[in-house]
Order: sequence, then structure tokens, then C-alpha cells
Amino acid sequence: MTNQIPQRIANGTFGAAGNRIDFSRALSSYARTTAAWKRWSLQLGLRSEFIQSQRIDWGSNDKNREGFNLNKRENNTYNILPGLSLCRDFRNWNMFTGIHKGMTPAGSKDGVLPENSLNTEFGVQHNSKPINVTFFHSQYDRLLGSDAAVWRPGSGELFLMVVQASITGIEGSWSVVKGI
Repeated sequence: MTNQIPQRIANGTFGAAGNRIDFSRALSSYARTTAAWKRWSLQLGLRSEFIQSQRIDWGSNDKNREGFNLNKRENNTYNILPGLSLCRDFRNWNMFTGIHKGMTPAGSKDGVLPENSLNTEFGVQHNSKPINVTFFHSQYDRLLGSDAAVWRPGSGELFLMVVQASITGIEGSWSVVKGI
């Protein structure tokens, strides 16, 4: 360090670490419909996700990426994610509740399954003023983590970190706009 500024001492050897490419291709679709009756509205949704994650690894001995000792791997994730919301409009307020399924893709390592969640919420919001309050609960299964954040230098591999977790909370907002 010079004057509290980090200095590079030497360049690393090209291709010595992390000589790989990770990439994904995704195909997503969704359908949504809304039904209304008087002051009520019901919205149903369905999302599908197909994610193909791949890694091409040339290793630390193939700096020019000629392909000898090439290592390839692939993992596919397919999920159907339903959702539902119900709203009731009052004179100045809107009350809502909803439930939907969520997921995080698994990465390229074969056999790793995606992270899943089930998310619920209930809230109220003012129809003309910037005021809202939402209570929420999320239940997670198969939480994924990456060793790059835990060990150094790390491989970037995704692994099962926690079997289950849940989060419950309240969030709200209120703002005041003053004229200039």
C-alpha cells in the first residue's frame, strides 16, 4: 500500500484460475387473468421457467483454451410458479392479499435443485395518498449458497446452505410532499 492506496505487486498468470465460462439460457412464459365483481377483484397467474445452466472449464493448464482436458457440465431447471391475489376496494383504501410461489435457479452443477419459496402478503394502501402497509411471510426450502462468499479463493459452486428458513415482517411507506 502506498498512501492508503492498494498497489498491484504483480500480474497473475493468465488462465491460472477461473479459466471457465458459466452461462445460462432461459425460456419463460406467463399467463394472467383478472375477474372483477363489484368492489372485488381476483387475479390468477401462472409462470413457467425453463433454465439451462452450463459451464465450460478449460482448467488451469489450458491457458489458450485449445480444448484438451475440457470439462463441461449442465443442469436444467424447470418450474411452474402459480400466484393468486385478491383485492377489495373501499372508499379511499384498497385491501389486498396474495400468495405466490417463487424460485431461484440451481446453477450448472448436475443434481443441484432450485431454491423454492412460498410468499404470502396482506396489506392496505390509500387510493390517492402515498400510504401503504404490508404484512408478509416467506417460507424458503433448499436455500442455496455460494462458496465464493465463504472461502477464498472459492469455486463459485452453489450448494445447499440451509434446508428451510422463514421470514415474517411488516413494511410500510408514507411520504409528504411539500411545495417549493
